[in-house]
Amino acid sequence: SSPSASSPSASLLPTPSSPGPSARAASASAEAAGVTGRRPNPWRGAQDDCALLMNAALLNAALAASKRGDDASCERYCARVLDRDPGGDPRNVKALFRRGRARVALGRWDDAEDDFARAEKIDPTVARDVAAERRKASAARAEAAEGVKRGFSRAFGRGAEAYADGCKCTHARWPY
Repeated sequence: SSPSASSPSASLLPTPSSPGPSARAASASAEAAGVTGRRPNPWRGAQDDCALLMNAALLNAALAASKRGDDASCERYCARVLDRDPGGDPRNVKALFRRGRARVALGRWDDAEDDFARAEKIDPTVARDVAAERRKASAARAEAAEGVKRGFSRAFGRGAEAYADGCKCTHARWPY
């Protein structure tokens, strides 16, 4: 009991010589879009979407690394967002800001300042957040310098403060 070629339902079934309803709809939408002669590509533009998704995934990974205290990984993920080729975004403020914070935690203050300055230049609305991070960086830098001073004091005794401050004078009294 197969439908005959003259029955109405037979015209909906695809045959080797005629496309099915979905193929007809696709070609009609292609003609409407002005892309006749080619089948529509549903993946067109997917490469751009992939780059955006990859950047978002890397930024999420950077945030997770930062939350667990893995600042080196955070810096690496952010650097990949900024420097990837193709698909990187050197103007990504979030990546610059997070990498700057990671660099502060790693004691790379000058690099962190460069990231903060770039982020602030690209998007001036982050100036308040950048200023707060700069204050934290300044405090961390001062604390690290104080730690170096204490270390020299323990190692060298009196006169170590002058050496730790960068004094190259010969009048410091060293206990020999």
